[in-house]
Amino acid sequence: MREYPELSQPLLTVAILLIVALVAIVVTPYVAQASLRKVMLAPNGAFLSPQTLSLSSTSVHVSSATGTTEVPWSAVLALEEDDANYYLFIDEMQALVLPRNAMSHLAAQFEQYTAHVKNAA
Repeated sequence: MREYPELSQPLLTVAILLIVALVAIVVTPYVAQASLRKVMLAPNGAFLSPQTLSLSSTSVHVSSATGTTEVPWSAVLALEEDDANYYLFIDEMQALVLPRNAMSHLAAQFEQYTAHVKNAA
């Protein structure tokens, strides 16, 4: 630095930019997570808005204020259940979670439409 004082200013600028970049890299995931959580967990968001379920001989149809989903029965790879829910697995990472208490009036239809899944397992 003593031999080339004209380099001290550009090096200081690079050092400041590197510090700002590191801070941005560290802070970005937390900011993104907080903003996503706020949107997703809003009362009218994708997870907490009321949903309507209907069954047909070809598919299960789920609709809410944010959108609709129609999954053909042929796309259901597995069916699991516990005391509270039915789980219709679409692939290894995705499942429709259907609460048993919401399905009580559709139980006979549900059993009929998912018989092929139970037989395949």
